[in-house]
Amino acid sequence: MAKVKTIYPLKGIFSNFLEDSEKQYFLIPSYQRGYKWTTSSGNNGQVDLLMTDLFTAFEIQRERYYLQFLTLKSTDDFLEVIDGQQRLTTLTILFCVLNYIDSNMSEENVVLNKLKYQVRENFIKKYIYEQIELVLDSNNWDDFIQLHPDHNNQDVFFLYNAAKSIHDKVLNNLKSDHIKSFYDYICDRVYLIVNLLDSDMNSEKIFINVNKGVKLQDEDLVKGLLITKIPLDNQSQHYR
Repeated sequence: MAKVKTIYPLKGIFSNFLEDSEKQYFLIPSYQRGYKWTTSSGNNGQVDLLMTDLFTAFEIQRERYYLQFLTLKSTDDFLEVIDGQQRLTTLTILFCVLNYIDSNMSEENVVLNKLKYQVRENFIKKYIYEQIELVLDSNNWDDFIQLHPDHNNQDVFFLYNAAKSIHDKVLNNLKSDHIKSFYDYICDRVYLIVNLLDSDMNSEKIFINVNKGVKLQDEDLVKGLLITKIPLDNQSQHYR
């Protein structure tokens, strides 16, 4: 196994990091709540705020832009996502939307089949990876569900709205000749910090502690924390 680093650009998260870890994909386990990031007409939803931050960082050409942590556990041929599900899913949707807008965005979709849900795998595979046009070309949620009634549930509702919102924001905030530059920017200059836990740690216990804000004092949790050193002399860093 190659030495796993603690910081990767977004493209590297879905490529180099998985290769360094000798894993095939990220898995969202069934014990987690579903995807719940929101969009709103007032641009105050989590998806809206992330997109605004990315557009701003791109516009001013921030040297590096950080999107906080992913907490993962090494398991078999995949990495179990313990914390960072919402962020990783939203970024997956963003990459798929960009590749849909411009099929020449890259030689291949770097996130393709790299994120799987134990609960919503069929929807992600068909409607995000393979046929995202079925979502993006629909008029609204009601019309989409009328054609695809098997997916009428809360998780898919949020996934659907995230994809539609990201698509609209890209088209409304970027000139057509800037979309490829934006893609390159988020690939190479937007970063995630990786907290990779030992495979023998209790996933559900860590998940409960992280999401309830409990201090990580348990010996089993503390041994999994990584000390991430980020160069302090870089004045253009930011975190979301």
